[in-house]
Amino acid sequence: MSYIDINQNVGKNTIKITIVSIYPILILICSCGNSEVFSSLF
Repeated sequence: MSYIDINQNVGKNTIKITIVSIYPILILICSCGNSEVFSSLF
């Protein structure tokens, strides 16, 4: 296993953690009914 392989794995894990931590916030925005805020983000 090379250094590049380890870096790619760490990058993928970081992306997964970021998605998992952002997801509840997106659900919170949706459940609050702030569709204007939600649509402006995307």
